[in-house]
Amino acid sequence: MIKRFTKEVVQKILNQNNGFSGQTSYEGRNYREYNNYKIKDGEMFVDKSGKTSWSDSRFSDHDIPVDSDSKRRIVKKFFNRLNTKGIEN
Repeated sequence: MIKRFTKEVVQKILNQNNGFSGQTSYEGRNYREYNNYKIKDGEMFVDKSGKTSWSDSRFSDHDIPVDSDSKRRIVKKFFNRLNTKGIEN
């Protein structure tokens, strides 16, 4: 059982979940954002897309590297879907 999600533990989880992808979304009054997280070669990337209430409202960004705090948050969010066999702290 993993008690703490240290940088080392998060990196081990990323290393053994190559090819994983998961999606999150957020909808507010005038804003929608969809995030597709993916793990490739031990690193986590995000594709972001969405729209705002402005006339040039659509946006799309691909393969953005995820910072360490966000990695920890996303690993916790998708923990039950990730392979964590053999990882303890």
